Amino acid sequence: MGTAAPPTDLIARYTAEIARYLPPTARAPVTAEIGGELRAQVQATEAHSGRAMTEDEIAALIRMRGHPYVLAQPYRTGRYLLIGPSVLPQYWQALRTTLTIAFLAIVILSGALTVGGTPPIVVANYVSGLLRLAFYIVIVVTIAFAVIDIVQGRLLLKRPWDPRGLAEPAATQHASGAGSLADVATSGVFLVWWLTIPHYPWALLGPGARYFEFTDGWRGAYGPVTTCFAVTLLMHVAGVLRPRSRWLGRWRTVLANGASVIGASLLLGAGRLLVPTSDSHINEPTAALVDRAVRWGLIWTMIVATVQMARDFVRSRRRARSR
Repeated sequence: MGTAAPPTDLIARYTAEIARYLPPTARAPVTAEIGGELRAQVQATEAHSGRAMTEDEIAALIRMRGHPYVLAQPYRTGRYLLIGPSVLPQYWQALRTTLTIAFLAIVILSGALTVGGTPPIVVANYVSGLLRLAFYIVIVVTIAFAVIDIVQGRLLLKRPWDPRGLAEPAATQHASGAGSLADVATSGVFLVWWLTIPHYPWALLGPGARYFEFTDGWRGAYGPVTTCFAVTLLMHVAGVLRPRSRWLGRWRTVLANGASVIGASLLLGAGRLLVPTSDSHINEPTAALVDRAVRWGLIWTMIVATVQMARDFVRSRRRARSR
């Protein structure tokens, strides 16, 4: 006779394995239904026989219910038809990683061309080619994971399985440090835009580029401020490439907003940033008014970034205490 084991042990492992192949919205109701039915069968059998079921008997009962992968297949609908739930998290992470690397390459190339004074239309042509490459990357990664999902299913069904060999249910996962592609895109586009300004002041000043020019104070602060924006981009990239890093999960947005605060404060401390050109005929009161508007814009940027940094800091501390 086999060794007695709590029925909830094998049943919990079985339903946890089924959940791996189920869409997130179906996991709780489906596993609760299957687990409840199995526990009811165990209780009915034990009441009839007058003894506790052995682990071997419980395993046989579970085996009759079916392979976890097979039970989950009817729930694969919509976006799960091509790539199943068990592979989808790895697919999204692979896609996020490859697209982040591709976008980082676009930012580096665009920044290098812009710093070299390449005309915007030429930069746009290079970027469009890289964007087409990113589209092909999405297609290739999607096809690869669809094949992986098919092969995984075939291998699982060919392999003998025993409920007693299933792993213990995984503990609840804490929020990871996964970054956002939107954050990467936003900070990357902003950095490229910032790099265009020395060669094309109209990117910042618009029509005002005809009437104003940058001061030595602005030129002196430009390099350190650029470094701050680059650090912000790299923090968001690191969040995507290292999604399981708890440290990044807690402090990524805090550091990114902190870099923005430092950048704005450097510009604010550089003194006057704009002066009228020699042929603009703008008087001093008007120039002073423009300078005050610029400084108030920087102050407002610092306030917003500081509030966001403080909010993220408080949230990070709360998450750290809860673990």
